[in-house]
Amino acid sequence: MNQPRKYANPSAFILQSDGKTLVGWLGSGSPVDIGIWNVRTGALLAVHNLPRDRTISYKEVETCPDQSIVFLEREDHTVEVWNFQTQTQFCCFQGFPRPHSNYIIDRSQSVILSSRYFPHKDLNVWDAQSGHLLHSLQMPHATTRQRLAVSPDGQRAFCGSEGTSDHPCLITAWDLQTGQECYTLTPTRKKSIYIDWGANEGDIKEHGVCTMLTSRDGRLLINALYEGIIQIWDLQTGTFLRQFPVPHKYTDQYLSRGLKMALTPDGKTLFCQRFDYQDIDCFMLNVETGETLSQHSLKPAAAITFLAFSEDSQTLILDQPALPQYQRGASYPPSSEPPAAKSCATLSVWNWRSQQPPSPLMLEAIHP
Repeated sequence: MNQPRKYANPSAFILQSDGKTLVGWLGSGSPVDIGIWNVRTGALLAVHNLPRDRTISYKEVETCPDQSIVFLEREDHTVEVWNFQTQTQFCCFQGFPRPHSNYIIDRSQSVILSSRYFPHKDLNVWDAQSGHLLHSLQMPHATTRQRLAVSPDGQRAFCGSEGTSDHPCLITAWDLQTGQECYTLTPTRKKSIYIDWGANEGDIKEHGVCTMLTSRDGRLLINALYEGIIQIWDLQTGTFLRQFPVPHKYTDQYLSRGLKMALTPDGKTLFCQRFDYQDIDCFMLNVETGETLSQHSLKPAAAITFLAFSEDSQTLILDQPALPQYQRGASYPPSSEPPAAKSCATLSVWNWRSQQPPSPLMLEAIHP
């Protein structure tokens, strides 16, 4: 019997500055590391492998698609940082045993950040050039999920927490030159509460920071709260500037499943993707006013894991995961599987100013 052919699909990608080609990272477990596709046709142009030691077992711990950076961790917790666009190793540093939250790197690629919750509750900062540990900053009110951001020049780090029953959520800013705290913000004073549904069932209704980012020009710190509010702060001083609600079409504004945000390169427009029941809505919002400039609902509902903007901020490329989907109203025999996922990666190209829905982009599959 013929075995089904394996396909390699990108788990992160970056749109090259010419706007014509897409470079995709295929994952540390793939026989092929990197694919390059034509953005207009989806044709596969080339495949490459990083010059890494393939006798070593790697665990992919994080990608920073907008900077074409991928973090690969060895079994001894050494972390290799690679640029999958140039196919070069950026640096190597000694990490810590898990659990670690996400690794991030600033746009000037001078510092690398990662946080731990238990038992240390610290924020670790490495020099991205030498791999030396610069600071281990203590976070006494850290919760299980920390939201990290860093200024584009690598001078300041930000850590946002979820509220607990004992403490409201906080955003703490550190000066990475001195390791000293700059300021602390309290985005909301609501605390997480336990909702009892009865019959030994319940849920935590969280309040706090669900995502956070900084603008490329280093002026703004933007965060979203689970209660459906986007807040904008002056990055340098911590001064509150404005806030506006996340658009929604249901009566409950609460973001039970979080929010994905991304800022256009010109810093004027904010992409938001909220998760609502069977629909996943994408919005383009004016950063100054919160006005909805464009909107699209993805069907079938699937979480966008990565995206890329063109340099002119007009076009947005989204992954549209071809995940197996149970159809509402359809019946499936017990223990049966839903319809199989497509074997070729499907992306969406969205010229959001045109008010037209995104058009599909089928990437030619790689057959390792």
